[in-house]
Amino acid sequence: MNAVTAGINIFKAEFISGLILTKRYWLNMAAGILNMFLFLVFIQLGIRSFGSGVSAEFMSVKMETLIIGFFSFSIIGVGMGSVTSRLSDNAATGILEQTMLSPMGVVPVLFFGALTQFVVALVLYLLLIPFSMLLCSHFFTVNILSLIFFSILLWLSSCGVGFALSALTLIYKKTQNFNNLIQFLILTLMVIPSYPFNVFSLSPVSPQVAILNKVIVYHQSVGYKWITYTILQSGAYFILGCAAFLVAEKYAKKKGILGQY
Repeated sequence: MNAVTAGINIFKAEFISGLILTKRYWLNMAAGILNMFLFLVFIQLGIRSFGSGVSAEFMSVKMETLIIGFFSFSIIGVGMGSVTSRLSDNAATGILEQTMLSPMGVVPVLFFGALTQFVVALVLYLLLIPFSMLLCSHFFTVNILSLIFFSILLWLSSCGVGFALSALTLIYKKTQNFNNLIQFLILTLMVIPSYPFNVFSLSPVSPQVAILNKVIVYHQSVGYKWITYTILQSGAYFILGCAAFLVAEKYAKKKGILGQY
């Protein structure tokens, strides 16, 4: 079995597992989807409530900025949280060792599990955003292909951060509060000016969010050099995160604390 076939099989297994869990806990899934939809709706209604004395164009841009900002933050959350939450759940339920025994290694299993969640989240947002705009009678055009492409880069970068945080989870087990603190750092990285290139462009997720805003909200083009840099930077953070995770895995096995909770 080659690596591509094995990867496809892992992705299929993770997708089927997700369907089973969704069916079993459908109420929780439905509530999550409703939360996302209501958040999108109230973002638009909240901006419109401040519309007096403000031009329609300005209000439209601010509304689109908030929607894409919420979308970006959610994608980052999926990339970071899917790996760490799975490790925490597996450690708490005592099946972490089984995950580690995968013939392909634990990193591909966690990666394809995170990829499954990302695909589901992306599809949901591509459906919920138009419905929210229809309900609020506010419409704006989005280049779907650009949105998907740059969302993949954003997810890849945040997934690398997720693997790095998961390295701490392997060793310290309970890191939820620390991960919550990281969210404030992520919010900071989302708003700092990282375009054009400067020192902040070296940080994770920041250039990806900047390019999403520039292309999707302001409908401006970016040069191929910036796109190439963003691709390389996303891949670099993903590789560094996986490397940190593998080092922590080796340390946890050596100390015999892999399944300790």
